Amino acid sequence: SRSAVPKETLPSLSSEGRGKYGDDLHWHWTGHSMGDAGAVRVADALLRSTKPVGAMFCSSNRIGDKGAAAFGAALRSNATVTHLDLSRNEMGDAGMVELAQGLALNQTLRILDLQQNKIGNKGAKALYDLLCMNDTIDRVHLHNNKEMGPKWIRSLREF
Repeated sequence: SRSAVPKETLPSLSSEGRGKYGDDLHWHWTGHSMGDAGAVRVADALLRSTKPVGAMFCSSNRIGDKGAAAFGAALRSNATVTHLDLSRNEMGDAGMVELAQGLALNQTLRILDLQQNKIGNKGAKALYDLLCMNDTIDRVHLHNNKEMGPKWIRSLREF
């Protein structure tokens, strides 16, 4: 496994933009196939950012459990990100558990997009527990997580 991510795999921070999130930056890094190694670098950039980041769009990047864990760790202490899009990635139960642990005390994230990942019952339970304790998150998108059982789909619809 390589520790360095090829430059073309991860956009530079100049891909930041301003928009509907006011003065906060929003990072659009969709479809760069950055994988877990790139996600770790993005999460690290979030931790080091001196500017407020309002939204992170990281869909379609082959981000798995390690990348999701890195986002969880970065968002644990973040006070600016309100929207996280990790849709169309490869996150499974272990990544969802780590992400949920990181978001447990986060009081700014409102929208979490997890569509088309590989989240199963264990990850669904972690998400359910998170939503029971964190009332800041008011929108979660979970469509097409085919490993998730009907019990959890029904339970999560309540939120």
